[in-house]
Order: sequence, then C-alpha cells, then structure tokens
Amino acid sequence: MKILITGSNGFIGTNLSNYLSFKNLDILTPKREELDLLNKDLLNTYLKKYNPQIIFHLASEGISRFESNNSEINKNNIIMIKNIVSLINENCKLIVAGSMAEYGKSGIFKETDICIPKTSYAKSKLEITKFCLNKDNLNKDIRICRIFGAYGFGELNTRLFPTLYKSFRYKKIANLSDGNQERDFIHVMDVCNCLMRISELPRDSCMKILNIGTGIPLSIKYVVEKYVKSFGIDFDLIKFNSNSRSPGDADLLCADASNLYTSINYVPPQRLKENENIKMLFEKKFYKNL
Repeated sequence: MKILITGSNGFIGTNLSNYLSFKNLDILTPKREELDLLNKDLLNTYLKKYNPQIIFHLASEGISRFESNNSEINKNNIIMIKNIVSLINENCKLIVAGSMAEYGKSGIFKETDICIPKTSYAKSKLEITKFCLNKDNLNKDIRICRIFGAYGFGELNTRLFPTLYKSFRYKKIANLSDGNQERDFIHVMDVCNCLMRISELPRDSCMKILNIGTGIPLSIKYVVEKYVKSFGIDFDLIKFNSNSRSPGDADLLCADASNLYTSINYVPPQRLKENENIKMLFEKKFYKNL
C-alpha cells in the first residue's frame, strides 16, 4: 500500500513522514518541484504512475500570520484540493488537514458547530471542507481532520515555542502577547497517530469531519512558564503584552474530542500538563517513543 503525503516538507508533513517511516510503511514524499499540485496535468501523471491508496493532504499556503490574510496566496489552497479531488478514484482515501481556525470564534467546538472564519487562510480551509463534502463528491472517500494547536519539533520559527527556544539559545527577549488565550495544545506526533488511525477506519464508519485535539485547554501563560522552567530560561527574557495578538486570535480554542474517541477509541493526552519537564516533547526523536 502506497501512502502519499503532500506538504511533506512542512511541520506536520515532516513529522508524519518520520512517523510512518518508523513504522516501515511505503510512503511518497515528493518535493514541490517533483509534484506541483497547482498543475492538474502533472498531478494526474504522478497519481497514475504511483497510484497511492491513501493521500494525506497537508500542503497549504497562508499559514503564517504575515500571509494569513493574503487572499491571492490562499486561493492556491482551493485550487490544490480541487485538482486532487477531481483525479482520485473512489478507492483512494483522501485525508485532508483542516484547521481549528475554521470555527472563527471562541469556544470548545463540536464538528457540527457553525463556522465563521475570520482570516483568508481560515476561509480557504472552510471552503475546502465545503467543497470536499458537497454532493458532487459523495462518491469519493474524503475525511476532513480539523487540527487544533499542534506543537513539537520543526515548527515555524515565528510560532510560540520556537520563539521561546530562541530566548533559551541566544539569550534573546521573547516578545509575547498577553498570554491569556487558552489553546488545545496537541503534540504533533499525537496528530500523526490520529491521522493514521483515521485513515485506517472503514469508509462507512468514519465521520466526514473529525476534530483532532486533546479536549483540554491550557493558557499560553501556563505553558510558557512550564517551558521556561524546563529549559532553564531567565524569566526576565519573557515579555508578555509586548506583542499584539495574531489575526483572529480568539480567547479560547479547544476541540470537543468526543467524536474522535468514538471513532478511533483514543484521545491524545495533554502532554504539556501531564509532564513536569516538557523539554523532551520538542526533541526530533520523540516519535520513536510513541
């Protein structure tokens, strides 16, 4: 069985590649120059050549706060999914990475809750969800996984934990927002575990949309204090209220993980709360411990 991972050089894609390789699965991880998802003809040639039985579609644009409201960039997200869906056959499982940003408000969210996305990135993600689930695609096996606050090795340098790591390594000031936001932090390898479990479900027993989260929100201040203690950072380097919040940054974003548990009989642990020393959660080799 061949498994194609789009966006395999990204944060979740890199970790999913490592996770599946460690399990000795046959994976395809083409770089952008090998597989241009915006070019339908090239994509068709690639899919016919390799015939993957599972596709994890993780490729996405507009993720950073600097691009999240760039509508032109985020149009590419729609083009990519339309090309993929039009070319896969009914026996191929397509696992699409959705986002907690689709909900667009504050709360603990069920998959059936109304979405009011705020940024162009979030709007493109919701448009992808609607396109995948419209009546014209009912013959395709598509599963939307709305991923909550993923963290771990390989995050973008502008995100919370890499910012804190730069304080640790270079003794630099970490300029943060107020830190009162609560998030459902989920380790990226737990995301990978859930993605694989969801892909293994029979089509008839898999919900079309599933939240991937722990169901346990933690404040940013709480996890920052734990990170600082675990890494031995001088707390004087941590400056709350010195940065504005990102666009669409709600007070509370947490998954209702009840449908995840019903589907795969598993909900990821809240590792940032359960572990006193969280340093090991950010090591590259952590996936080997799962």
